[in-house]
Amino acid sequence: MADDPPIDAHLSDEDLARTIRDWTFLVVDDNPAALSILRSMLGMLGIDPPLEAMDGAMAMEMVRNNDFDCIITDVRMEPMSGAEFVRWVRHSNEAANATVRILAISAYRDAREIGELRAEGANGFVSKPLSVPLLQHALMAVVRNPEDFVEIVSGAEASAPRVYRHTGHGAPDGSTDDSQDDA
Repeated sequence: MADDPPIDAHLSDEDLARTIRDWTFLVVDDNPAALSILRSMLGMLGIDPPLEAMDGAMAMEMVRNNDFDCIITDVRMEPMSGAEFVRWVRHSNEAANATVRILAISAYRDAREIGELRAEGANGFVSKPLSVPLLQHALMAVVRNPEDFVEIVSGAEASAPRVYRHTGHGAPDGSTDDSQDDA
């Protein structure tokens, strides 16, 4: 929760996974099948069932009333996009925890959208298709790099997941020329 001490970025993967299992999650997606898949994947990681929202308005109400540790949100939703939702969380003064970690997900790796998410204050982006190891990797990357925006590439675009670390938030160009780590 927001009052917890900062996480030591030097924790072992095992200790970090144990810490993440204690978090509270909100999953936001306008596709019921995607919500179900994410719920199952989080369960396979030993994480309690998350709260779920089918759209930005429902998510806003939940964020007003709950101090989440992490939000996983789809990017392309209607009527409120993932970037618009991130902007609201970071700047509305209504969120119970405006510094909550936010991981955006999408099947589309669009540089403009990724840049917008970064500029609005998301902590990371992971491209679909998701797998349990990829989701765990993405969550750990967001924790280990709290001041940076991390981009996790999956599928045919990379033989193994890659983390692109963009120093700081706020550059809306979507570039990935900052540091890059093999997963």
